[in-house]
Amino acid sequence: MGYPLCLAQGTQPAVIDSVGPAATVGSGFRFLGAYTRQFTYTREHTPIGSVDGYPPSLPDTLHPVTGFSVSIPCQRATFGSIYTELLIGFGRGTGTDGGGWRGIKVGYTVGGRHRIVTLGYNMLICGSSFTDFPHICG
Repeated sequence: MGYPLCLAQGTQPAVIDSVGPAATVGSGFRFLGAYTRQFTYTREHTPIGSVDGYPPSLPDTLHPVTGFSVSIPCQRATFGSIYTELLIGFGRGTGTDGGGWRGIKVGYTVGGRHRIVTLGYNMLICGSSFTDFPHICG
C-alpha cells in the first residue's frame, strides 16, 4: 500500500527515522518493510493503492524510509506535480487469524525536534482476529 508523504506546515524538511504500528491485532501477518518513492504524477504514473509483490517492481527508485527527507508541501496531487509516497509491505503469516496494523506511526525530526505522527490507515489481512469488514473478508 502507498500513502502520501508531505509537509502539512512549515518549510523545513522532515527526516523520517521510523515507521511502525500504532497498534496491532492478530499474529497472522508479516511486515515486509517500508520504502519511499518520489515521482512526477501523470496519467500513466500514479500513486499505488495496492500491488502484489514486495518490494513492488516500479520504474522509480525506492529509497529506505530511515533518513528520507520529506520536503514537498501538502497539496492536491495534480498532473505534473511531484508526489512522495510511503510504501508499506505486508504478507500473510502463519495460521489463519490474519491481523495487522491499526494506524501507522511515523517518527521524524524537523527543526531539531523529534515528533511522531499517527496516520489513520489500517493495514489488515483477513482472518479470525478481526471482523471489522465482513463484506470484504466475508
